Amino acid sequence: MKRITVVSGAAAVLMAGVCGTQAQISLEEIALSVDGTLGDFFKPFTGADVPSGAGANFGGFSVNTGLGIIKIVISAPGTHSVVTFFDHDIDLAPNGYINEVGFAIGSPAAGQSWEIDEPGFGAKGYTGNIFDHVQSSTSSSSDLDNSVGTNNPDDVSMALGETFVLGAGDVATVTFSLSTTKPAGFYLDQNDPDSGKDIYFTSKTLIVNGHTGGPGVPETGTTLFALMIGVVGLAAFNYKFGSRAV
Repeated sequence: MKRITVVSGAAAVLMAGVCGTQAQISLEEIALSVDGTLGDFFKPFTGADVPSGAGANFGGFSVNTGLGIIKIVISAPGTHSVVTFFDHDIDLAPNGYINEVGFAIGSPAAGQSWEIDEPGFGAKGYTGNIFDHVQSSTSSSSDLDNSVGTNNPDDVSMALGETFVLGAGDVATVTFSLSTTKPAGFYLDQNDPDSGKDIYFTSKTLIVNGHTGGPGVPETGTTLFALMIGVVGLAAFNYKFGSRAV
């Protein structure tokens, strides 16, 4: 059982998210870093786990499947970095999770970063560092290393980051999407070869100038899924294979 982080926020919004009927896909852990502020939550999810923040929209995200769309709006001038991390299981009951693999398809856009790896829970000697990279990201840079950590990571997890610069009056909408429908452009793919099921993970940033209502910087990345901002606090419990200090 994974540890859980208590984060202030309004819960019902996340729980009401809708993203298909993929009962065989389950979310075990979410982590996100907004300008170097980390939020991290584990099952069992409760209302207190839902992050809150100005401009955050969780209405299209399902906490059960971990599929859907979440958006956040950022308007402060300067350099910003948003990194999201997800640990899913596909057909856990019949197949376990050790059989799953991950791939990066296509080429990331300017400002995009990514990583696929074992989450880095050291109780069984695994050496994945994806969570460490999410945790060490800052407001000016994502620390994701744009690589697949191993061909057989034991427990596949995925992370995407968006880094961008806002001028005076600019407003950024960052979107991350997790879906079972294959997208266009660059995406991450978590696959269960026994069941043939996939989870596709994409991101994009759209910047417009609030003074003119016109475009500022074109979109980066591809399409859909999430950002979360204003996360507060961290408290650790137990993970599937041991505990990790944050």
